[in-house]
Amino acid sequence: MRPWNVDEADEATKAEMANVAVKIKAEMQRRGLAMIGFQPQDDLPNFFRIVFPSCINTSKEDVDELIDAIESIGEELFPEA
Repeated sequence: MRPWNVDEADEATKAEMANVAVKIKAEMQRRGLAMIGFQPQDDLPNFFRIVFPSCINTSKEDVDELIDAIESIGEELFPEA
């Protein structure tokens, strides 16, 4: 799936890419790591949408840990990408 250019992607590839966020979110929930949302934007596939309830209680390390978890799970679920 890399490199991926949305302008050159066919509908099947766009649908496949839209499922990436779905599967990563499901695995994060299964592991009890985070409950995050996702949604498409215009004709682009799903993107993660993360809301932090408080900037006082959220550190840069918290955000880095979340991004690292998304990346790690994505690499586990989609090793060929």
